[in-house]
Amino acid sequence: MNYKKLVLHFLGLVVPLFLIVELFHYVDKNNELEHLKVTDAQLVEDIGSRVRVHLSGIAADLITLSHSPLVMDYLDDPSPTSLARLQESFMVFSNAYGKYDQVRLLDQSGQERIRVNHKYGKALLVPEKELQNKAHRYYFANALRLENGSIYVSPFDLNMERGEIEIPEKPVIRLSTPVFDGKGELRGILIVNYLGRFILDEVARSDSSNRGELMMINEQGYWLYSSDKKKTWGFMTGEDERFSTLYPFAWNHLSSNEEGQFQTNEGMFTYLTFSPPDMIGQNGSSFVNEEWWKLLSVVSGSKVSINSDQRLLVLYKLSPVFLLVLGLVAWLWTKVAMEAEHGRVRIKQLSRVVEQSEELVFITDPDARIQYVNPAFERITGYKQEEVIGKMPSLLKSEAHGNAYYKRLWKTIRAGEVFKGVFVNKRKDNTLYYEEKIISPIHDELGNIIQYVSTGRDVSEQNTVDKRSVEMDRLTDRDTLTKLPNRMSIIEELKQAMQRAESSGKLMAAAMIDLDGFDWVNESYGHYKGDQLLISFAQRLQRCLKKTDGLGRLGGDEFLIIMEGFEFVDEIEHKLEIVLVTATSPFVLDGITIQVNANMGVVLHPVGNIDHKTLLIQAEDAVQRSKKEGKNMLGFHGNGNSSEEEKIEGEQST
Repeated sequence: MNYKKLVLHFLGLVVPLFLIVELFHYVDKNNELEHLKVTDAQLVEDIGSRVRVHLSGIAADLITLSHSPLVMDYLDDPSPTSLARLQESFMVFSNAYGKYDQVRLLDQSGQERIRVNHKYGKALLVPEKELQNKAHRYYFANALRLENGSIYVSPFDLNMERGEIEIPEKPVIRLSTPVFDGKGELRGILIVNYLGRFILDEVARSDSSNRGELMMINEQGYWLYSSDKKKTWGFMTGEDERFSTLYPFAWNHLSSNEEGQFQTNEGMFTYLTFSPPDMIGQNGSSFVNEEWWKLLSVVSGSKVSINSDQRLLVLYKLSPVFLLVLGLVAWLWTKVAMEAEHGRVRIKQLSRVVEQSEELVFITDPDARIQYVNPAFERITGYKQEEVIGKMPSLLKSEAHGNAYYKRLWKTIRAGEVFKGVFVNKRKDNTLYYEEKIISPIHDELGNIIQYVSTGRDVSEQNTVDKRSVEMDRLTDRDTLTKLPNRMSIIEELKQAMQRAESSGKLMAAAMIDLDGFDWVNESYGHYKGDQLLISFAQRLQRCLKKTDGLGRLGGDEFLIIMEGFEFVDEIEHKLEIVLVTATSPFVLDGITIQVNANMGVVLHPVGNIDHKTLLIQAEDAVQRSKKEGKNMLGFHGNGNSSEEEKIEGEQST
């Protein structure tokens, strides 16, 4: 044995191995830092998104409440009857939302006329003798000077009762707006106290899993949230310890920027800013006292690269193993090369199988533009490959399926799941054929969807389209998730209700209700939680309705309510307002509180000579117009110009 060559070979392995280990450590340290930056930024952004969900619509709630008919009736005529009705309205509002500690109406002198507290999970009306005068409180004085439609947003602080901090501590944000009677005269201030614990709980839930420390600070540098409870609310308890004095350099940086990430010798700081207009939504209103709050994650310098040095030590301990691995590399490389060659041969074989297959096969890009079709596709559809490349599969679409079918298809495959279904498609010569189809997403190495593959077989000879449609009608009259009548069944019920209304002359109402925020629930908590939400929402709607009322799921997050036998429109509006308020109160699913919104569009019948299709188009138009007015709004068709029927997007195709 040539020991000299053995030593040279050994050194030739050891030196590169040493350099590789050192390079790995350098790269690992930088990767750890970059990973920490990304995860901290994502953490802060995720918490911020959840906080914005909690706060969304508060200003709209206040403005809507201030312009409600019951408020206006009381301001114009403060009688015992109008007062009692307004008290009941405030109770319903408090119970429905559950996120307002207090709902109050004060007169011009600052005296509380109505106050509803939310305690022990329900609304409690405060007796008249316990009502207080709040003329000395800043949120009353500031709101008293505002114009109609303006909102004063208080600092984020602790609630006070009779000059003392309420125990246990109750963080609140107060929104105040002046209210005017029918003559335009100022009659008082409407105030809601939003429970700040919803915000702080979101921060606290993520704090324990974070490498650093999560904080929330106000514009003066005081802590609103910290894992060290002694630091919080110093501006109210008399303690003067602030973030701004503990981290002066970091404070100067983050107080002059909206969001960002930076490092100092003290550690890494990741932050974003909340302000009332950004979070609550201006809703056409002007805000006063736009105080901001900062949510930030602070990772101390000692924790920034704590793992990379530990991994370096492990690598040195494993370095003898690397020598053995190098001897195996050539053998493994050869094996991989041979397997790769086998793989290429297999791909060619599969390609020939697809070309010769009797099944229709086509491949699209992520935007649903066709990239490839096989000969069976050309033979069955009548389209040549050059006619369809670059076009959408919707050229095969017939009118047999509704929008909800295609929405469900795209939700499934965009989530990375396989969609199996039966399609009634149209050939080039406009004849129909029945196709059992599987659509599968194709992912790249990073998990991104890069293509969709559709395989299907023509089963027209086994079952005619008409016979199969009848069988589908029989088997699928119920929605499998909510157990409500499905789209086909509820539309049939709608037709019958329209006929009864035309015969009796009494009003029938068709109310389409559309959830807002359902996609966010799926993305944040998963599709299982989204299914739970749809089931709970459907159950709430059922509890709000009489047994004689109709209720069905049109598809996705859309439902249809049918109510009959009314003499006056006011009866219908009152009942549907109660349904909307009750159905959109917070949901608690497996210990998680979820707040979603909804909008309702209502069409009355008989009003004009229309069929059920036109009525549904009008209901959808009313929903869209109510969304433009805000969240949790109810709109009747006929208050504006009807929009045309919403067209199916090009991607909603076969």
